[in-house]
Amino acid sequence: MTRRKALLGLSTLCLLVLGSIGPQVAAAATNGTTAFTCKKEGPEHAFAKAHCTAADHVGGEYEESSVAENTTTALLGTAGTTEGGKEAMKLKWTFATIPVELQAKGLVLEGSVQNLKAESGEHYVDGEAKLTLTGVSVTSPASCKLKGETIESTQLTLTSKGQGDAVRLAPVKGEVIAEFTIQGPGCSVESPWKLFGSIKGTPDGATVSFTHAAGTAEGALRIGAASGPKAGLEGSITLNGRDPVLEELSYSPLALKTVETP
Repeated sequence: MTRRKALLGLSTLCLLVLGSIGPQVAAAATNGTTAFTCKKEGPEHAFAKAHCTAADHVGGEYEESSVAENTTTALLGTAGTTEGGKEAMKLKWTFATIPVELQAKGLVLEGSVQNLKAESGEHYVDGEAKLTLTGVSVTSPASCKLKGETIESTQLTLTSKGQGDAVRLAPVKGEVIAEFTIQGPGCSVESPWKLFGSIKGTPDGATVSFTHAAGTAEGALRIGAASGPKAGLEGSITLNGRDPVLEELSYSPLALKTVETP
């Protein structure tokens, strides 16, 4: 009887230990967003489009290649899509009930990124870049115009660490992302302006999308002051990368994918 009780007690103890381990293992899994190249390799490959997303995995000319950890990839982002389409990037906010909107015909995001791994086990992409908006005009109010046609950001970090399935752009130093001046006779928002905070985007393969609604809902992007009116970016950036160590001369679409990592 004593031996049977001892065995039952040991079995119960084992179940308790295993039960406590199970949730810890499950909790250790996390989502990580990392970069992959999506190169055009010719017929009979895995993907139909240069995004290399799951929806494109129907056979085609593109093939996905992983980027090794701690390998620096030169980054070039543009306003064009991987299919050659064009889309204006918009910056919008409301100042004293007045809607303000700027539109950029083009953009360049230039810098470098790496695939890294945190102590928690999360895989993430991290780097630095500078964003330049070109061909910028003020579309609202109609009486206003931008001084010059270019808005250039400060040096920005680009990271997916702790962002789940998103990436975030933020100043390397301080809080100011960019400065520009709106002017014009009768312009109701004439002033030097500063853009503060950070910008969060959602990757879809090689394209990172930004919406005004999501930006203002989060409230991380502000205009005029760090506590000023909420602002939102509307549009997308298509990412391309090349490996300088391998002396690659041309850029290939750089897809950001979110996967569960241990």
